[in-house]
Amino acid sequence: MVETADILLLMITEDPTSLTDAYAVLKCLLMARKGAEPDVRVVVNMAGSPAAGLRAFETLANATAGFLNFRPALAGIIRRDDRVRDAIRRQSLLLARAPQSIAGHDVEQIALKLRDEVGAKCFT
Repeated sequence: MVETADILLLMITEDPTSLTDAYAVLKCLLMARKGAEPDVRVVVNMAGSPAAGLRAFETLANATAGFLNFRPALAGIIRRDDRVRDAIRRQSLLLARAPQSIAGHDVEQIALKLRDEVGAKCFT
């Protein structure tokens, strides 16, 4: 089903196993698409800092560019935030429980960016 999506958001973390899994997903996706380049956007989750998140993205993007001849786009970076854990424990939405949180801000920025890009495609 993933191979038919217009946009694929691929969530990764800084962990090496996450990068390996993401690479495998992209490899399978490219094989399933048979030459049609997919619109893949990477979201780095639980990043220790924006710089650390960017390093994780670049590691994945460089590997896919070098071995798969494909470079995904960066959708955004969500920084590590203890208020996420609190929202999970209380079974509430992060943006409802802690709307001013760092992670909440990052999620909102990614959502707005995607809305603007997808909306522009839908209405032109």
